[in-house]
Amino acid sequence: MPVAVTITAEPSGIVVARGGDGLAHFLLNHAGFAFTNDWHGPRHRLPTSMDRGKQAAIATHAADMLRTARYSVDLAPALDTTRMATPANPLGRVRKIV
Repeated sequence: MPVAVTITAEPSGIVVARGGDGLAHFLLNHAGFAFTNDWHGPRHRLPTSMDRGKQAAIATHAADMLRTARYSVDLAPALDTTRMATPANPLGRVRKIV
């Protein structure tokens, strides 16, 4: 059974992924995360210089790939581009033609 992966946005602005096994690490690298093992422990992270919108898009893409590979993924709501609100009618008001 695959190990769960958590993708969060730290208060410092760093987007971090923790958990997983070898395949999960490969998928995170493929999505654009870089592996680091420092005093915070082993983790994958996105560059801090990256735009917040791009970070969210990459995190959502990584979560989709991991879920497709049957991993349990906990993605922070602020990074989930599929949950971002859209207007009730994105085309605007519809005029009825009689």
